[in-house]
Amino acid sequence: MVEHHLVERGVHFAGWSGKMVLNTREGSQLVVQTTNNETTVANSTIITGDVSATNGVVHVISDVIMPPGLTC
Repeated sequence: MVEHHLVERGVHFAGWSGKMVLNTREGSQLVVQTTNNETTVANSTIITGDVSATNGVVHVISDVIMPPGLTC
């Protein structure tokens, strides 16, 4: 489950708009898009973004993102 929330490169969203697809370490893809000053990833809102960490960039999101084929 954790690997589905990680991508190989640090991505900062400040000042960014549009849509992009990111490949997760688990092997699936996440769609990230910004509209009306709100950034979402897989239909989960980024609450706090661009938090620098020693091993990358952290984005606090509103929901757990479920990998394809897995439900709760």
